[in-house]
Amino acid sequence: MLTIGFVVAPANAEAERTVSIDGELSLLRNEVPPAVLSMGIEQMSVGSTVVVPNGTYSFIPIDARGNLVGNRAMHGQRVAPSVQLSTRSPGSLNQRWHVQRRSDGWYYIFANVPGVSASGMYLITQSDGRGSVAWAGASSAIGQQRAHWQFIRSPNGIGLANRIISTGRLAHRNVTITGAQLHIDSPMEWSGREWRLPELSLNQINLTYDFIRNTGFPSTGNSTPQAIMDNVKPAFQQLYRIDLRRGTGLSTSALNQRSGCTRPNNIGCNATCAPVSQCIARHHRASHHFIGVLPGTRNRLAFRFVDYGLCAANAGHVDNVGGVANRLGNDMIITIARGSAAARRFAAHEISHIFGAWDGFCTPGQTCVMNESPRYYLWCNNCASHIRALRNR
Repeated sequence: MLTIGFVVAPANAEAERTVSIDGELSLLRNEVPPAVLSMGIEQMSVGSTVVVPNGTYSFIPIDARGNLVGNRAMHGQRVAPSVQLSTRSPGSLNQRWHVQRRSDGWYYIFANVPGVSASGMYLITQSDGRGSVAWAGASSAIGQQRAHWQFIRSPNGIGLANRIISTGRLAHRNVTITGAQLHIDSPMEWSGREWRLPELSLNQINLTYDFIRNTGFPSTGNSTPQAIMDNVKPAFQQLYRIDLRRGTGLSTSALNQRSGCTRPNNIGCNATCAPVSQCIARHHRASHHFIGVLPGTRNRLAFRFVDYGLCAANAGHVDNVGGVANRLGNDMIITIARGSAAARRFAAHEISHIFGAWDGFCTPGQTCVMNESPRYYLWCNNCASHIRALRNR
């Protein structure tokens, strides 16, 4: 059964929120495979340890506000040997970190760096009292408490804590928190707080998208389709290994709103335009009518951008939405009538639907583009797990 995901766009952009149409959530809950909900990183309260499944990860730093720290990732190299932040390079052996849980709940973190023996080099802290990070071979690291790590839940990401001996007792030192900074390849150091852990074991997906505009759509500025996508695409590449590649850009009068609407241009239609039960057939700005214009295919997605507000009909009616998408399908439509910042969130939200995210299934208390968050580059654990599991569509 086709389901449509959408995001609400109220007149006050600061009050952006998502809603669930009556009847949609019960349908979607029945569709969710139980195994999907149990996948990925377990959510616990801030400050608690996080259970990370054994696997291969990339460590991407984010700052205290949840912003990605440039296009960077934790990088190991044979020289010195050293650990540092370097340009993000998905798939690079130097950035493929293997996480292996011990029976006591602590973890080994190691990498098979070129030029290093097949047994790998393990991440350890040095016994210098500063939390400095270094390498150690398996024979030296295994069994040493300074090679034992835990993942600590932070407000927007994950902190690293190391197990060290201090004055005769075990102490938890979170080496990524300011005051006990993670020192990386001195003199370069990063005093941020948190990390995102995308799985590098995912295969790379390359998909072309065409962007389609209504005639009269702005051709320059931050609200152009390409400007919006240039902001949104990197997070999908970095976190889910989905490479969205620009195809053809075109405009068509078939996306022009139907004439005669008296509502402000930046909001959708309501009952003053036509009965809400006739939204698709008669409303001037019916998103479910326009999403069928020049449909996409499995290997060539169709992203539509319009410069007027949208309304939606799906087991009910919503007067003002930011966009809609066919979940696990090929099509989306968003409005830019709320400005470029809102449009970025709308685009990331709807593209997430295409790759498997649901409305209403966010991990409680976590920042996520699928709920009210304006951050178009952050997903909660539940939604990230859904996208990782279903992104092949």
